[in-house]
Amino acid sequence: MRTGAHASRKPSAGGGDPSGSVVSLFEAAALRDPAARAVEGPGGTALTYGQLRSRMHMIASGLVRRGLAPGEVVAVRGRSSTDLVAAALGVLWTGGVLLLVDENLPEPRRALLLDRAQPAIRLTTGLPEPGTGELTVTALEPSTPEAAAPVTSGRAPERTEAAYVFFTSGSTGTPKGILGSHRGLAHFIAWEIDALGAGPGDRVGQLTSLSFDVVLRDLFLPLCSGATLVLPEEPGRLNGRTVLPWLRNAGITVLHTVPSLVRSWLRTPTDPGTSPALRATCFAGEPLTGELASRWQERTGGGDIWNLYGPTETTLAKFAYRVRGDEEPGVLPVGSPLPECEVRLLDAAGSPVADGVPGEVVLRTPHRSLGYLDGRGEPTGGFRQDPEGEPDDWLYHTGDLAARLPDGRYIVRGRMDDQVKIQGVRIEPSEVAAAVRTAARPLGGGDAFALAVEAAGGSEASGAPGAPGAPGVKTLVAVVEGGLGAEAVEHVVDELRRSLPLPMVPALLHSVEELPLTSNGKVDRASLRQQALSLLAERGRTRAAGARAHHKDPDPLLSTVRWAMATALGVGTVQPGDNFFTLGGDSLAAAELSAILEEKEGIAPLGHTTLLSAPTPQALADALRDGDMRRDRQSGGTPELPRVPVVGQPYPLSPQQRRFAAFYLADASRSWANVSLRLALPAAADTELVRAVLRLLVARHPSLRTRFTHDGGEIRQTVAAPADVRADLVERHAEPASAARELIAVPVPFTGGLPYVTHLVRHPSGDELILVLNHMVTDGTSQEILRTDFAHITCHLRDGAPLPAVPPAPAYAEYARHRSAAERTESGRLWDFWRDELAGARPTCLPREGIAAPRPGQDTELTRGAFTALRLDAGPERLAALAARHQCTSFGVLMGLFTRALTARLERDDAVLLVPTTGREPATATVVGNFHNILPVRVRRADDLAGTLCGAQAALARSLDHQWMQLDHLVERLGMHPADDPYPLSSVLFNAIPGASPLLPPEAAEAAGPLPYDVRYDLMGVVRTESQSLVLELHYRSALMAPDSAGQLLQAFAAQLTPHE
Repeated sequence: MRTGAHASRKPSAGGGDPSGSVVSLFEAAALRDPAARAVEGPGGTALTYGQLRSRMHMIASGLVRRGLAPGEVVAVRGRSSTDLVAAALGVLWTGGVLLLVDENLPEPRRALLLDRAQPAIRLTTGLPEPGTGELTVTALEPSTPEAAAPVTSGRAPERTEAAYVFFTSGSTGTPKGILGSHRGLAHFIAWEIDALGAGPGDRVGQLTSLSFDVVLRDLFLPLCSGATLVLPEEPGRLNGRTVLPWLRNAGITVLHTVPSLVRSWLRTPTDPGTSPALRATCFAGEPLTGELASRWQERTGGGDIWNLYGPTETTLAKFAYRVRGDEEPGVLPVGSPLPECEVRLLDAAGSPVADGVPGEVVLRTPHRSLGYLDGRGEPTGGFRQDPEGEPDDWLYHTGDLAARLPDGRYIVRGRMDDQVKIQGVRIEPSEVAAAVRTAARPLGGGDAFALAVEAAGGSEASGAPGAPGAPGVKTLVAVVEGGLGAEAVEHVVDELRRSLPLPMVPALLHSVEELPLTSNGKVDRASLRQQALSLLAERGRTRAAGARAHHKDPDPLLSTVRWAMATALGVGTVQPGDNFFTLGGDSLAAAELSAILEEKEGIAPLGHTTLLSAPTPQALADALRDGDMRRDRQSGGTPELPRVPVVGQPYPLSPQQRRFAAFYLADASRSWANVSLRLALPAAADTELVRAVLRLLVARHPSLRTRFTHDGGEIRQTVAAPADVRADLVERHAEPASAARELIAVPVPFTGGLPYVTHLVRHPSGDELILVLNHMVTDGTSQEILRTDFAHITCHLRDGAPLPAVPPAPAYAEYARHRSAAERTESGRLWDFWRDELAGARPTCLPREGIAAPRPGQDTELTRGAFTALRLDAGPERLAALAARHQCTSFGVLMGLFTRALTARLERDDAVLLVPTTGREPATATVVGNFHNILPVRVRRADDLAGTLCGAQAALARSLDHQWMQLDHLVERLGMHPADDPYPLSSVLFNAIPGASPLLPPEAAEAAGPLPYDVRYDLMGVVRTESQSLVLELHYRSALMAPDSAGQLLQAFAAQLTPHE
């Protein structure tokens, strides 16, 4: 059977030329409206079409200057960002072959893809430092207007040339690269623009992993149509709690996704007010059922639902179906072939099948890929030369089975082989089996086999995510020989998680003595499939029993606590005796648990000692009941406070502001109190637009209208009316990064005017508004609030986009008055605790050996800083194991290990560490202001590791429950004073920060050297939690510690996090 006969007509491209390339389509869109918003990225970053076009040309010029020739591969590694989008366009404009490498992939997988692709140039975006042999995207861009001219000497890429390479799972056990052409990519994007009617006003969300070809739909549908590409704030957080609100808040109108993700999103209970309003959703990658399509359509405002189908080898998709809503129950059709695509359904002998009879889908199209990376120009794999066509006319045998329905539509019925798609990712079970064999061999494992199973029956609304049940949902299962025990099997799964993309990790791995064989000596697939179904069914019954016990709990509070804990931990069910920390609970999960209980049960925020002493649902429910923790019976927390401050009325400082002033503002000559905020501006933004945006930002956030004055020996804060605040701008021409470094070094006074300065920095690479604020009015959370609101206001004033309302929350000045009064009320109770907690504690600092502490106004070498840093690749696994074994949070473990190393170095048995906390409560989560707190934690070194770790966890919990006594008051009550010594109780700070280290390049194992700024503390221990490793850092005063001594201390800390103590 043949349909959709090969034709020479070209589909319309919404005004573009589909015979060209996506970069030519983008170029046309940019020339039509250069001021339109092209891309919005994380943290409020954005580029107009004109800015993005300029960056495309500059990056292309930089690549050509470095010798890139058409057809050579350029790897771009990073996360979703405006830089990455610009880099992708720049590569394609030169005729280079684009390889996107998602930073979220396991490092071994990234290395394997790069090894197979052998890129001529490797770029990074959005990462602290480039790896060995890599360039940052910004390094390609010239810094002068003359050098920034568009590339005119190059040529547009030919439509038949290779445009990109993406890797899919390979049947030989290694991934295989597929080369896509400019012609095929432009053809699909032109068709989709026409089919969806995409154009200016649309906002297309990008949620697809960068390492899979479907991301090209996300990127180029908007950029070739004049719409806006919207990148997620936190790439990789694909769950219902985060995605649905983001889709709504970002105003997404068009989305590409896969059924399994949507199925999991819909299982998450969310506020109906967070439902997005999508105009169109395009599904692909897995079978789509009518029930799921209907549920998603109802949840997202009734927009169009499209079902797309097509393998990577034939470019993105070659079938499309617009769901009507009146289809038969079950899996939906994939519709009809796209223009210029011929379909053949063939039986095993290569003969056409009749209507309604399944046959292999064979596709013939000029818009196919160019074959595989290992054999450019050769029809390998599923490609076969068409015996009736020209020499370069290939057919692609997909291996999929489909039938033609009476009305001419097609429906996919399965596979001819074992290949499967999980979460839209194409997986060859043989590659998974090879990875299982490799991971199990050191543990005594033998041969392995992987397969996908699908249970009969079920519905879209039943079962846990990924479990068999919903029609078309497959589960990946693996079996390994050797009769491995449960611990060994878990170790194998851990190894797979470190080396494979998550969809390729089997949902079930079990071990047998020997694989079952058929009478002719082959692996008995039917027997393994039945075993897998039985094991999955048993697991499902266990979970269901737990869920039924949960829902039938005679104790309503226990039922709620179990549900809340399971939700916070992201697991199916939690039994009454399950331990929160053993299940992987950390401080973030604890905060989530507290917020859920507060929202659902009116329970006051959990004390940190409460969860530590009652880590199981049963114990926690009993503790809540015995402690009478209902919020309406509590005096703590933030009550309903006025949302608008009284203009002109003097307010006291908040306790946090007062402490900050006492410790950091006594020396006005230093810039320790400065915080910089860099905000990207639209292309050619005139000064009056920037002033208008700034005025509205100031009006919406009273902390930006706050002035500080001395009143009778005390500092007071007064909020001005918006009309009384001038939008002063210092306009200058400079490179923004250099300007920001210069400005951050100039102290910003907090008295005598507004505690910030604003500079409008003009530069060919893009204009920026740089705010340098005194920490008295901001903190880390506030910076992100301001960044996001600035972007919303800019879109509102420039484009007329809706302006989100300021979330209801107390004014910071009113919060300051409340906390100041509460501190006086609570001081007696808090002092009773701290007096006992710190009894007999000696100041914790590095030996000064006659060197005096720095005094305000002194320029002393004592504040000069240095660092040493070390990367531990096995650190995350060791940390998780220690946390589970000792029922501690990861931070508690790290703090205990650091204390062991430090006290041994200082030859003492305890230490007081300063630990930063956000100091925020749920009511103040959206308020701009200084909530930052510094908490002393006294940790004692025990004789054994367990005693130290558990003691550190308990000490941290106690301190957190009494954190509202600020450090300045505490040291005064102890008979100390910051005027005598800036840190009289402790000059050692410890912190853990997610993300990459700015001091240690990704390819380096260790580093050391001077710091370019003064340091506040004698010693600061920092742990950076990267995706596959831990980075341990020590920052120290170089006058007090030699580099060798610092290195020895760091090695002593690190040795406790290696597999062998």
